[in-house]
Amino acid sequence: MQLRYLTSLDLDSFIKAASEVPYHRIETDLFPNIQVWIRRDDLLDPIISGNKAYKLLYNLIEATEQGTDTLITCGGAWSNHIHATAAAGTRFGFRTIGIIRGERPPELSATLQDAERFGMHLRFVTREQYRQRSQPEFLKLLGIDEGNALYIPEGGANLAGARGAQLLGKVIEATAPIRFDQLWLACGTGLTLAGLASSVTSLPVYGVEVLKAGDSIRRDAQHWLEALKSPSPACGERLGRGNGNSYKQPV
Repeated sequence: MQLRYLTSLDLDSFIKAASEVPYHRIETDLFPNIQVWIRRDDLLDPIISGNKAYKLLYNLIEATEQGTDTLITCGGAWSNHIHATAAAGTRFGFRTIGIIRGERPPELSATLQDAERFGMHLRFVTREQYRQRSQPEFLKLLGIDEGNALYIPEGGANLAGARGAQLLGKVIEATAPIRFDQLWLACGTGLTLAGLASSVTSLPVYGVEVLKAGDSIRRDAQHWLEALKSPSPACGERLGRGNGNSYKQPV
């Protein structure tokens, strides 16, 4: 696949790019008598890719439509979401502020070095302060003036992010190279799992926890499944599919 870059926030252009992402069959003896394929969403864009691109998409569209000039988000020292948001900011003309958990270290992680190079202003906060990130007054408590800004929660975990994950499910159904029996994904939270489970209607969706998160990933997925029962964006129509909201995979 030729190297490509996401160059606009037009939904149709994004869907076209996502529809051209390749699937690769894994040739290995680890899975005898089973065909295992991987969808290469890391090739969607060199730096705004994977599920982070989908979770940012509708947030960025909303920011553009509202005339927002600044994106504020939060994450850890190795956050892929921080990296993707910083890259999207410089690509599409937004100022970006990253609220980072913990004290600023003598040497930044490679992720945060990139984020600063992309123009993101890094604001380090204590872990106690960071635990307030889900509270409505979080930015006010930190003395950050929201002004003409859009706050995107950690990992893109809002309804716009969940709608983006739904779009990924629609793209998978529309572009699968063979008739798959199951869809598997790694889960750090439950948002992408919920987005896929609520939009993929032709096969079961399974999540594999990659963190010792107890029951939180399952509860998170159930939360977003409930939230996504509201009307979804018209991505299904653009892909020639139905609304895809009827499937509820146990998680």
